[in-house]
Amino acid sequence: MHMNMYYLGSIAAYLHDIGKIITNYLHDIKGFKEYIGRAKGVRSHKHAFVGSLFLADKGFPDLITDLVRKHHEEINDKVISIIKWADGFDASYRAGTAKDKGKKLPIRVASLAGLSVEKTVHNISLKDYLNYMVVIIKDALENGNYRLASHLVDGLFHEVAIHLRSDSEKDENISLYAHSKFVAALTSLKLRCPNEEPFLIIIKPKIEERAKFMTTDIVEYLVGLSLYTYFGVLGALSKTLISIGLEPSFHIISESPSRYITVIGKSHVTTLIKNLKLLTSDISAPILVKAYCMKRRTLQLSVNTELQPEYISTPLRSVSYVCDICHTPIHDQRLMLRLRRVSKTITLCEHCSIITNAYNVLTSNNVYSIKESKYGLLEYPHTGLVLELCNPYWKQSDYLIMRTLRPSRNDICKIAIPSIDVHTYVFKKNYKYFIGISLTRFINKLLIENKIHEYLSTITILGHYVYKVFMKTAKNMYLLDAVDDEMILEAKYPVDAKELIKEILDSGFREYAVIALVQRGNPGTTYKRIKSIIDKLIESDNILAIETYRNAISLKDVEPFNKLSQLLKVPPSALLKVILKLYDKFTEYINSLEKKDYINAIYLKSVILLRLLGLKEDLREEGTVTELLPLGLLFLTQKEEVHKNGNAHEKLSEFLGNSDNVRKLIKITNIVNKFGEVIG
Repeated sequence: MHMNMYYLGSIAAYLHDIGKIITNYLHDIKGFKEYIGRAKGVRSHKHAFVGSLFLADKGFPDLITDLVRKHHEEINDKVISIIKWADGFDASYRAGTAKDKGKKLPIRVASLAGLSVEKTVHNISLKDYLNYMVVIIKDALENGNYRLASHLVDGLFHEVAIHLRSDSEKDENISLYAHSKFVAALTSLKLRCPNEEPFLIIIKPKIEERAKFMTTDIVEYLVGLSLYTYFGVLGALSKTLISIGLEPSFHIISESPSRYITVIGKSHVTTLIKNLKLLTSDISAPILVKAYCMKRRTLQLSVNTELQPEYISTPLRSVSYVCDICHTPIHDQRLMLRLRRVSKTITLCEHCSIITNAYNVLTSNNVYSIKESKYGLLEYPHTGLVLELCNPYWKQSDYLIMRTLRPSRNDICKIAIPSIDVHTYVFKKNYKYFIGISLTRFINKLLIENKIHEYLSTITILGHYVYKVFMKTAKNMYLLDAVDDEMILEAKYPVDAKELIKEILDSGFREYAVIALVQRGNPGTTYKRIKSIIDKLIESDNILAIETYRNAISLKDVEPFNKLSQLLKVPPSALLKVILKLYDKFTEYINSLEKKDYINAIYLKSVILLRLLGLKEDLREEGTVTELLPLGLLFLTQKEEVHKNGNAHEKLSEFLGNSDNVRKLIKITNIVNKFGEVIG
């Protein structure tokens, strides 16, 4: 197929539902409601007719407007047939969302993030931005700059459609962006590679393996590493797509420093893995790759591999300098003198100086392009890529992909290239705690249930939500890293994160939130450690709380606490406060039993028994939940019904007579005491 037809067909597939923005959200707005009037005689798929009218009035090519108007019709046309197939294939993953009607997961998260349907992601008027963007897209098409037009269409939908529903009455869990992007990717694949089976690829760099080298002297290292990895994976992905004749703007479904999602053909997976393997040597960190075969309604995991970098050992003889980050020997005296100009206080090898300097080199509101070359602002020698500043409106064809770094509200209009909103900052030396908050369980649940639209829509929106919650509740805290469904914070004291954690739990994520806290030592090692703890917690089915690797609370540990809450008919929060006060008595009681001092044990048991039985009846709460909410714990909800029990005194005495029950209560209260305050 001719490349012009490929681009025009794929752009039409991306724009096929643009009429829904007008019919669902702008139908009462001057300048748009006349399109609704002109479509009065259309009985079905009114959005297709409205979208084609809108694009035609703006001067779009007839081929695109015809494809948009006819994408639901039975017509003997190859491109229309492919768009219709892609639309139907994509719709098969929405089967079953009717039972979830009313949950509106991505839309609810968008609301929590403060995203309004009248505004774009960067708080620009929806109608103004839509009118502005279609004009510059039309200009790019008229000039024959189809690659630029593809970037601009991607930028348009990324800015306006992430938080808009695909349909106003059904498909409440599907964002217009997710639906449009999948249809564009599937159409692009079938136009260029008609016999390829579509595969969904999820890529996760594990930069915590490299971040361990961050030290107090090199506060920029983690920020530079995050940006360096971001553009590196984006480049490796784009290099793969361009090499097989696919436009990255259609196929890179989602991107962030922690996760990338793309749709490619089955035979392309090997090429992608090869390029990502080369990149591991540039970032010196592993990359996890999962490939799912996209069958109708289901995803089948076909590839699950972790790519490891190849390390080359260097002999230490005749070494004058050693890198302070990775401890690589530096043999070349001339190179050392050049690197000294980068940092006068520490010694860096060439590779680490590139990573550390990324923080200073890459600035907000600029457009960067990734190219295949040897020299640039950032260099990836193994992958053969560089990052450069660029002007997107110069006619050029040698770039792989372009992105705008952290654009302001005004610049998003001027530049219009898809944006990167990465919130990563230099850490504070005087903050003593790292707090990790992850909603990955929430995201993984959607993927396991084959809800790929909700999965894509939600991870795209979650980053905005997480950042908003931080800005709202920050107190003596500093945001070190925030991407998609996860944030790493610094805090002066654990209690400083109280409001932030409570906000997340009360927003509907109580069942899925993973929260961990560690006291900071070396910042890089601590960063790696907290990421490792979070990963362990996400994968675990039974750990409820963790203070250290050796001190964790499992579901079995909490069973006695739940049982005691039911027995006394009191809310867990009230019971936990009482047990905290009895902590010393519980400890003495266990010590007395171990020493076989039974007289003292009987006395202490009586004191505990009387105190627990003295809990007021008005604290009783039917259908209560176990909420262990000290900082540093993994928060999960276990619903427990409260049953009426006769002869509570005897049952309580029997409960306390089991030393294993008491030990587990001590274990819970010990972790709670470590952090000093309970949220509840």
